[in-house]
Amino acid sequence: MRPYELLILGFVILAASIPVFGDLPRPELKAYPDLHSGPCPAIITFRAEILPPPLPGPVRYKFVRSDGATSPVEVVRFTRLRKKTVSTTWTIGGDYSGWVQLVIIFPKHVESNRAHFRINCRSTAQQEAVQTAGLDEDPGAEAEAPPRFFIDFQDAYLVFEPAGSTLQIVAGNSALSYGQKWDKVQLKPYLYHLRRNDWSDFFWQVNTSRKEVIMIRNGDFGRITTGERKELDIKVDPVGSDGEAQPERVLLRFSEAYLVYVPSDEVVQIAAAGAVLSRGEDWTVCRLKPYLYHFRQANWEKFFFQVNTSRREAWKVDDGVFCRLGGKKTRLDFGVRLGD
Repeated sequence: MRPYELLILGFVILAASIPVFGDLPRPELKAYPDLHSGPCPAIITFRAEILPPPLPGPVRYKFVRSDGATSPVEVVRFTRLRKKTVSTTWTIGGDYSGWVQLVIIFPKHVESNRAHFRINCRSTAQQEAVQTAGLDEDPGAEAEAPPRFFIDFQDAYLVFEPAGSTLQIVAGNSALSYGQKWDKVQLKPYLYHLRRNDWSDFFWQVNTSRKEVIMIRNGDFGRITTGERKELDIKVDPVGSDGEAQPERVLLRFSEAYLVYVPSDEVVQIAAAGAVLSRGEDWTVCRLKPYLYHFRQANWEKFFFQVNTSRREAWKVDDGVFCRLGGKKTRLDFGVRLGD
C-alpha cells in the first residue's frame, strides 16, 4: 500500500474511533485563568485542541467574543494523525465577565463551548489583604442577595422518544426536567405536537423530516391544523432515521436556554425559545449566603449545583451535603448573570 493511501486510511480509522459533532469532533475551549483577581490589565489565554478531520486537509476557524468582536479566520493544516492546539488572548483593563468561543467554519460548521471567565481588578495591596484574611469572595459580597439572577446553559436540549413517554430537558450532562406537565402527540411518523399543559394559547409542532419547530397559536393541539405560525430558533436533531421515517429519539437543541431564580419569592423557572419549559416544581434551592446558592433537581441523588452570584460562577458538587459547604466541585460551562 502506498504511503498516501496509508495516511488516508489512518484518518478514516481515527475518525471512526472518536465521537463526532457533524463531521468533526467538537473542541473544548478553556480559559487560563478563568478567574483573575489581581492587578490589571489582565491577559486571558484561550486554548483548544482540534482533532484531525476525517480526511487530510485544512481546518479554518475563528474566535468569537462576548463583546461582539470576531478574530480573523485562521487555518490549521493536518497532514498527520495528530491533534493541534489553537489559541488566542484577550487583554482587558477593568472588571469584566465574559466568554470566548471557537468556531470551525471549514470543512464543517462546528462550535466549541463558550469558555467563561471573570476579571476582578485589585491592587497588589488589596490582593495581599484578601489573601491574609483568607477571603475568597468579592468585598461587599455579603451585602444583599440579587433581586434575581440567571444561569445560562450551554448546549441545552429537549429530548423525547416517539415510541415512549420519555421527555427530558438536559444541560451540562444533567437532566433539568423529566417532562412533568408536558403533553406529546404523534400525528405522523415525522410530525409531533408538544406543549406544557399550562401553555394556554400555543404549542410546538416538530417536523423531523423538515427539521423545524413551528410555534402554532390559535390551532388545535393533536390535530393537523391551521393557525398563526412562527418558526423557532431550535435545531431539530432526529436520531436513527432519515426523511419521513420515525426516529428512535428526537433532540431539540436550543440556541439559548436559562434558569432564572428570584430569591425573594423563591421562584425557579427554566426557559428557552421564548417559553417556560419548567416552573421549578421539582427543584429545591438553598441559600447559604446572600451570594451563594445550592440548586437540586428532585431526581439528583449524588450531586447538586452550586451558584456564586458574586463570582458569577456555577459548579457541580459531588460527594457533598446539600445546603452545606464542602464536596468535590467541578466548574460548569454555564454563565451566571444578574438581573434587576
